[in-house]
Amino acid sequence: VLRRLLDRSVTEHAEELSVEVNQGSHDPPELAALMVKVVLEHEDKTTDPVLKVLKTVDKKKRSGMIEVGELPEVFRLLKEDELQVGTHVCFGDITYEEVDFVSSILEKSSLAKEGQISHEDLKAYIENQDLQPSEGGHPTSLAGTLVLMRLEAWKKASSVEKLMSPRAWRLQLSGGEALGEAQEKAQGAGAQAEEPAKETNAPAEPQGEPPKEETSGKDKEKDKEKKEKKDKKEKKEKKEKK
Repeated sequence: VLRRLLDRSVTEHAEELSVEVNQGSHDPPELAALMVKVVLEHEDKTTDPVLKVLKTVDKKKRSGMIEVGELPEVFRLLKEDELQVGTHVCFGDITYEEVDFVSSILEKSSLAKEGQISHEDLKAYIENQDLQPSEGGHPTSLAGTLVLMRLEAWKKASSVEKLMSPRAWRLQLSGGEALGEAQEKAQGAGAQAEEPAKETNAPAEPQGEPPKEETSGKDKEKDKEKKEKKDKKEKKEKKEKK
């Protein structure tokens, strides 16, 4: 019975022991001092900055999944920009408050399964610029989530009157009829202003009298000439009398 137990124990642990022996774990000190150990690691040739960060975060598990709670680490590494490409550094400026809101939205969305998201889905979520929500009403991108956060904050702190004036709201809610009428009136007024003057065969209106200043100047010159002629005439008559 004891021998059977020993054989069973050796069989169960044979593979584990062989790996340890191959690694040199059971070598005596004299032999270990003479052995040269070489550690071979797979070279990561990832050139995408987002996938590079996700693989770094998932380095220990190597599950291809990222937990929602690891998002702060993801954004921090994007800020460091290990590949020095500079295309995703801006994501590192996201605040803790924004990260908490993004995490809460992701946990409710269909992207997360048991609090984990695949590398491909998270990369698409970060880089997607679509602001339209999904069928379930949840944002499908990081940009859409941050816009939703701003809108919710605005709803709590402001009223609809801050978005548009009461008159603009009335025009909007009336189906655009009043707005259309106002535009037609404006276009009609503009067309009238742009009409050219009509040509007619009527004679041109006579020009008015010249300004008083011009007429008074001419009269003075005439009076001066008359006076000079009169003086000459008187002088001439006096000479003849003598």
